[in-house]
Amino acid sequence: MAYVIVEFGDENGRIGAVHKSWLTPLKKQAYWPPYKEQEKFDKALRCGENVQSSWTLWSVDRIFYQTDDILKARQKLKEAEFTSSLESECDEAANTGRQKRKKASRKLFGSSEEDSEEEEESLPRPPPIKRSTVTSRKEAAVLKSPRHSHLVSTRLVQRPTNQTDNFQSPQTSKGTLHHQNAAEQSREQLTVTGLNVEFAKFIFLMDVLVVDKLIALVARVKEQNDEILSWIAKQDNKNTNNISSFGMPEIPFSLPLQTQQELLEFNSYLINNGEKYTALGSYLTTLGGDTITSKTNRILKNLISDSVASQFNFYGQRSTKQAFSTLLVKSLIVDAVKKSISNATDKAIEDTIKTWLKHAQERLKKENVRKEKIQS
Repeated sequence: MAYVIVEFGDENGRIGAVHKSWLTPLKKQAYWPPYKEQEKFDKALRCGENVQSSWTLWSVDRIFYQTDDILKARQKLKEAEFTSSLESECDEAANTGRQKRKKASRKLFGSSEEDSEEEEESLPRPPPIKRSTVTSRKEAAVLKSPRHSHLVSTRLVQRPTNQTDNFQSPQTSKGTLHHQNAAEQSREQLTVTGLNVEFAKFIFLMDVLVVDKLIALVARVKEQNDEILSWIAKQDNKNTNNISSFGMPEIPFSLPLQTQQELLEFNSYLINNGEKYTALGSYLTTLGGDTITSKTNRILKNLISDSVASQFNFYGQRSTKQAFSTLLVKSLIVDAVKKSISNATDKAIEDTIKTWLKHAQERLKKENVRKEKIQS
């Protein structure tokens, strides 16, 4: 027998028509195809489509009727709504003593009014097996859907009045279903709207945090910029001071010194004015000369005239000349040369001073001869 009328094992006692190949070997369960289109379901039932992994498994309490005629299966499905006892074709043949003639099978759905009326009176699919009381929206939609309705019916079972029916009755109107669908859509829209609001709040908070971080970063950059500008200003001031310090400082003497008395007074002035000593030393470093000798001679020439130098030698021993090594002016010259020439030593500078003082008398004579020639 190709088609079987079964009672599903849910609390409403729903009844449906399935293909025999959809039953499990013990005939305690049956597979149900998930097709939403009526034509696909009809074709699957009529052709006995093979069970797929996506099909749903339902429990079967008992089998009412079996037949090879799909039209008769539909007729017996209606009768099962009002009686709990159906006889299969084999049982009927045994009771009557003769085999009943089978009707030729035909398509379930045509353009006739009878098929249309039968479709309108059909019921939704049976519920799932022992599912949780809280079902998903998708499962609720499947339970309420009127598809395959001409092959699924419900036999009403008496229950206590306080028990709530969790499934739609066979007479559920299209308006009620539409209202329920609209209500579900409204709830879904409210849920989506709530999620959008929460997401908007999250984005707003993130924007606030980003703005705060940017403001703090800009403030830090401004602070660093102010520090840099302040440092640059200080460096400019230092450079200005350095430039001015390399110039000739204001002193109460005219250089080069012309007398021995001026040299001694100048030496005392340097002892009592350390700032002038430093400033004058910086100025002397700017005078020309690439070697120790040239640098030392140029500094001596700018400080002391030959007439004064001829009255001094370096140590002042075994002569009437004064000692130059004991003067602070000597230290001023040595410090200036060492600042200008990195490899200069005290001894090399002092040797140059000795030589320059030694030849001071000769330079003076040459200068006097030159002046006489000019005058004559």
